[in-house]
Amino acid sequence: NIIYDSFLIGAGNLNAVATDKKKKQIFDVFRMVFNSIAIIGTVGILVVCNDLIILWLGNDYLIDFSAMVAFAFKFFLPIVLYPVWIYRNTTGLFKETQNILFYTGILNLFLSIVLGKLFGLTGILAATVIARILTSFWFEPVILYRKRFSTESSSFEYFRDVIMSVLLIFLSVFFIEFFIRCINADRIVIIAVKVLLCVTVPVFFLVLYYRNTDAFNYVVVHIQSRVNNDK
Repeated sequence: NIIYDSFLIGAGNLNAVATDKKKKQIFDVFRMVFNSIAIIGTVGILVVCNDLIILWLGNDYLIDFSAMVAFAFKFFLPIVLYPVWIYRNTTGLFKETQNILFYTGILNLFLSIVLGKLFGLTGILAATVIARILTSFWFEPVILYRKRFSTESSSFEYFRDVIMSVLLIFLSVFFIEFFIRCINADRIVIIAVKVLLCVTVPVFFLVLYYRNTDAFNYVVVHIQSRVNNDK
């Protein structure tokens, strides 16, 4: 929430004075940053969470893999939507999307009851994910691109990046689990290695994916400028 609030304040100041081109440029940077946070966090949940539970509470409290996946994507979806919500709240689009929040809540409640009875905890967690995908996840980006960005921009780029983020998550998990199977060490060491890999492996894939984008170049130039000014 601290990160979200910081970006919200910055976007509010930007959208009050910036050109449409600049607003879109910063939105793309926001997308890259929040997608990166979502990927690293989701990979961490899928790879490390049960190890920490075993270490803390024991094997009796392990979370079923399907429930873990549902929980991971319950974490993932709001974060990739943060840039959209930030621009929704700072560009005057809240009234045009406020009803979708109500529909999301109603659908979530209905699905939680039905899926909870059928699949227990997994169903309740999955209900939130499904309700969001069927409502705000597709609706709000489309409205934002249609109302606030130029006709040259399309919400397709947003959904493409989210789909790519999901692929990077599973690719990262695969590589980490493959590497971990080659290590013979106690649980503490394994957890430490997993935590390290949950950052480095997704970052490696993220750099490969974003390295030629304007958003990535903007962040690199901004960091270089700050470093040079601090010297």
